[in-house]
Amino acid sequence: MGKNIKRKSDKSYKISEKIPEDNSFLNILQKGKEKTSKNNFNKTKRDLQRRECLEAYYRAIIEAFDGLIYICSSDYRIEFMNRQFIDKIGHDATGEYCYRIFHDRNDVCPWCVNERVFNGETIRYETMIPKENRWYYVMNTPVYYKDGTMSKQSLMIDITEKKLIENALKESEDKYRILYENNTSMYFTVNENGIVLSVNHFGAKQLGYSVEELIGTSVLNVFHPEDRKLVNEQFERCFKNPDKVEYREFRKTRKDGSILWVKESACVINRADNTKIMLVVCDDITKRKVTEEELKKNKEELQQRVKELEEFYDLAVGRELRMIEIKKQNEKLRKELERLNVFIDE
Repeated sequence: MGKNIKRKSDKSYKISEKIPEDNSFLNILQKGKEKTSKNNFNKTKRDLQRRECLEAYYRAIIEAFDGLIYICSSDYRIEFMNRQFIDKIGHDATGEYCYRIFHDRNDVCPWCVNERVFNGETIRYETMIPKENRWYYVMNTPVYYKDGTMSKQSLMIDITEKKLIENALKESEDKYRILYENNTSMYFTVNENGIVLSVNHFGAKQLGYSVEELIGTSVLNVFHPEDRKLVNEQFERCFKNPDKVEYREFRKTRKDGSILWVKESACVINRADNTKIMLVVCDDITKRKVTEEELKKNKEELQQRVKELEEFYDLAVGRELRMIEIKKQNEKLRKELERLNVFIDE
């Protein structure tokens, strides 16, 4: 019915010796071509539909983006601007130079990152546009086309309000830091485990340590051993009653072993991350305590002297009274003796 033929691959295939006379073979080929063409058409149609969907998604993202988007070529000409950008500058600047539109310059900006972006880098930075007096966060990314060409896409988000808040916070922090570091009180922040989170330079110096030596250590290390139980009790009360201020007087031990008396106020506050820290402010009252001890000692000495004087007075007065009584008795006896003498003489 058929014969075997060999191809270059040495594999045998059996083919028909007789070609149908009714052109059915040609019809099969034609149908195959039509089917292939139809499949290709359907695939192309699906590809076009997919591309249209992607373009719709991309356009929706661009239009919904709460910022400015533009695309420019390697020669700094704007190729695309989103609606927000067009509304901002009042016209579609496609075809114009980016440095002229954004910065009113006649030449390329010295800080331009085009060269780096066209070398494949993604560049992010914050910049202030003087003509607007506003801050922007800018992200520049390369865009690659199928024909091998490139463009630069820039996304710009207005961060002026954020910058104002940051500057205000920094100014506030700077003021706080000046007060914190240069204050003549000792400042500590302590976590729930009693670990020192921060201490000002004055406080560390008063105790004979550096700031680095104290941070990360137990706050109990700087208290006199006999006061640590009271410190722990205060610590527990503070964390059980946030925002309530506790006042106590404690002894702290300097690095050299000497004693420092402090008047301490402590209060626990809740931080933004829901953790709690204790703020501790200590004032050196060592001189006052020394004076109080001296006054107490002097008082005790005076009280002892007063007691001794009172005892001496009691002794002296008692003896004087006895002398007066003896004199009275003597006088009485003398008079009695004189009376007897008179009686005898008679």
